[in-house]
Amino acid sequence: MAASALTEDDIPGSSLAGREPASLKNEELQFWLRCHGDSLKGLKTKALLVKRVEEYINSGHDQNIVDPDRNRIYTRRKEHNEAASKGVDASYPSDGWSIDLTKMPFFTRAEMNKHISKSGKNIGPNISTHSVPTSVRKATTFLQDEYLKETLSASDESYFYFKAQCHRSFRKNNPPHNLKVALCIVSGKVKHAYCTCVAGAVGFCNHVLALMMKVCKFTLYERKSVSDLENEDDMQPKQACTSMLQRWHRKGRGDTIVPQPAMEVVVHKTHQDLDRSLSREPGVRCLLYEARTLQSMRSQRADEQKLCERLKAENPKMALAQIMEPFSESTQLLETKFGKSPQGSYASYQLSTTEDNFKVYCNISSLPRVDPGHTHNIPINAYPRFPLNTATEEFVMPGEIAAVEKAYGKALC
Repeated sequence: MAASALTEDDIPGSSLAGREPASLKNEELQFWLRCHGDSLKGLKTKALLVKRVEEYINSGHDQNIVDPDRNRIYTRRKEHNEAASKGVDASYPSDGWSIDLTKMPFFTRAEMNKHISKSGKNIGPNISTHSVPTSVRKATTFLQDEYLKETLSASDESYFYFKAQCHRSFRKNNPPHNLKVALCIVSGKVKHAYCTCVAGAVGFCNHVLALMMKVCKFTLYERKSVSDLENEDDMQPKQACTSMLQRWHRKGRGDTIVPQPAMEVVVHKTHQDLDRSLSREPGVRCLLYEARTLQSMRSQRADEQKLCERLKAENPKMALAQIMEPFSESTQLLETKFGKSPQGSYASYQLSTTEDNFKVYCNISSLPRVDPGHTHNIPINAYPRFPLNTATEEFVMPGEIAAVEKAYGKALC
């Protein structure tokens, strides 16, 4: 059996791919030369490596590819792939379809691009006129707008099969198209693709590309089942309120809204489908702070009294002079974030501190206590009273404790 002829596609790194030899590293240049049969004898610097690569290119020997591995792993892999797919046509099974992806081969955008290149479409990055970006963009729309339905898989000794249904563009109420894709179970190459649409007989329509992009996601996230991506946006897109079932019997958000002080309220601009944790906008919040000086706070009562007397002297019938009452000692003050404020004022409830959320129903002074003069023979089943000023015995302080602890112990005695 003759050995298979290798190409640049069979050995990653055997092609310059449009790059200049001087831009490559020494390891990359050495591997490229080994792929073209060079022994690397006497090539100890990068300048010599670049010169040897340019000689191969100028002489036309850069197209001769040999296996750089001593065990011929690249040749054996190509022979194995050819033997696996030789003479075996893809035959879609009639039963045995499931959502299992355990045997699915490695399928990426590279295999997808190779399949597209067979259609005659230009995929080169330096070509200005090509139709692949438009096709991929339409396929992405089919995927994101949840046009794909009923994705199932099956496999045999040579191929891994996918079948799905894809709705028509802007016609979800019409019968969907039926898609089928067969992948080589060893290499992951697309061996056959089919769609029931007009352009899908040859397997290069946008519906087939959408299914291939879905298969790429299965490989990217290493999924073992089709149902593992059911929570993704392309499987469960967000529905409008008019497309959902009625929710009148469910509790609304109003049941979870609680009153909040104005100082703690932050106002943000609404953004649809925006995670608030990712937003950098601080929002609008209250910027009030205590601007009064200590001297002005001390003279506040006297200033209020003077203001009230001055208003009454100007016009006793003035409304403010009649309803204004000077601050008195009997006025109850409440603790707020800006200090003490009269009860009933805005600050007393808008700037109130955190209130306690529990009530004490036990009088701790009613617990039984042991008198200081008890003997050691009586078991201690109650807490002693502190300080122990009436204790008859002396307490010996341990010598290894700190000075602060000794002072605290003496204070208790």
